[in-house]
Amino acid sequence: MGGWRFRAASPAAPVSMFVLLVGAGCGSTSKSSRAPRGDVTVIASSQSDAEALAVDSTSVYWTESSTGTVMKVPIAGGTPTLVVSGQTGVVAIAVTGAHVYWTTSSLFVASAGSNPTSGLFEVHASGGTPVTLASAIGESPDLKTDGTNICWPVPVTLASGQAGPTNLTVDASGVYWINEGCPGTFAAAAREGEGAVMRLARE
Repeated sequence: MGGWRFRAASPAAPVSMFVLLVGAGCGSTSKSSRAPRGDVTVIASSQSDAEALAVDSTSVYWTESSTGTVMKVPIAGGTPTLVVSGQTGVVAIAVTGAHVYWTTSSLFVASAGSNPTSGLFEVHASGGTPVTLASAIGESPDLKTDGTNICWPVPVTLASGQAGPTNLTVDASGVYWINEGCPGTFAAAAREGEGAVMRLARE
């Protein structure tokens, strides 16, 4: 069943800064104050593959999918610190209280680590041995916390047997896509609906 799944978490510390990631492909993490014209400063540079981002009252945390690590740095800037390593395809991240949570994806096979499938993990913000909270959670690209629960989306299949579906869009009444076909495939089932514009009505 699709939707969001929950797990209890520790109370979250208040967040006093708005932090944004810029130039992820160039390996820099920057911050700005809440003011729309606040100064932007680099607080960590030369990060190999900074991806997801989270923040608490003292530090900024991020994942690096290519190295399988979770890193942190003080909000004011400084030397990045390793929180945990050896995570295969670490993707999403959330922080609450003194704990850091992240998900892994089996799709990121280039990451070196020991987690064979997707999962939800926890470690103290100062580092330590990761604890597995949930396994085989699907390829979840997002992770949220409200201070009480850890939440992640669970995908649901809307339609199957489509011939190369692409260009997805939605409105209030349904989901739409184009079946471009499966080049080089001669099976009738794979060619069914080729070149068609499709609609699935919302329940």
